[in-house]
Amino acid sequence: EEKNMKIKIQTIIAALAIYSSSILGQQIDSHSEEFFILLDHPDQQVRAYAQYSLEAKHGEKYSDIFAAYKQQEIAILIGMLKGKSKGMHKKAITILSKRGSIAVLPLAKVLEEKDKDYKIRAMHTIYRIGKKASKAIPALVRLLDDQDAEIRIMASKCLRKMRKETNTFAPQLVKSLQDENLDVRRNIIKIFEAMDSQAIIGIPALIANLQEPKLQTHAAKALIAIGDPAIPALIESLESKDVKAKTYAVESLGEIGAKKAEEKLRSILPQKKEVYGIQDVYLAEAIEAA
Repeated sequence: EEKNMKIKIQTIIAALAIYSSSILGQQIDSHSEEFFILLDHPDQQVRAYAQYSLEAKHGEKYSDIFAAYKQQEIAILIGMLKGKSKGMHKKAITILSKRGSIAVLPLAKVLEEKDKDYKIRAMHTIYRIGKKASKAIPALVRLLDDQDAEIRIMASKCLRKMRKETNTFAPQLVKSLQDENLDVRRNIIKIFEAMDSQAIIGIPALIANLQEPKLQTHAAKALIAIGDPAIPALIESLESKDVKAKTYAVESLGEIGAKKAEEKLRSILPQKKEVYGIQDVYLAEAIEAA
């Protein structure tokens, strides 16, 4: 706290000195880089004085100088991601994630590198940036074809964070609904759940995932979110030999409120199944909703 107060006082004094020199038409030698660093200070007043100092010193050129400084800083930080120091990795990820969208394209470029750990650290940073990292989506989608499961998992996790921005990539994402890794599939299913009309391309693969015990709930939610376009495929899936998958199909139809499915649901209703089979209560609720 004492250190922060000292920095605050020094910044205020420097800002006043620059302001005075600008009035007198004089030049003053201030350390711009130090002021740029203070733009990230936790104290809002320190940040404000630092910015004012830089604007007073550089005038109309401030914006260009600031942008150049940031690009140089990002290049250095991305270089730190490649080093061997875990402490440096953590620091670089933290600062880059705060930089937001201006760090995204340089980070996306890292995803083309061969170094696995380097790429994963870049993706951790992109994940923390979140929705503002949408410009990295094409590079992340390409990584879904990587042979390394860890790379595919992290890429799908990043895409899931930006799922509403992935609509136009539905055709490329469909094949990942069949990925051998369930974590990848789960993340992609969640993306399709949040998609707009583009999600219909994933209906067959989502129906197939109703038969995967660890993904049934997620696949059903995605199909429910798709709504009416999923009804024909859900009705067809009622012929499945997998009673658990059939149960999820029934629940999904009930949630959608599928009038078209009522006749099929009524034909199943009298069939008694064991405890893990289709429950009359699910069917009754589904028919009532329909």
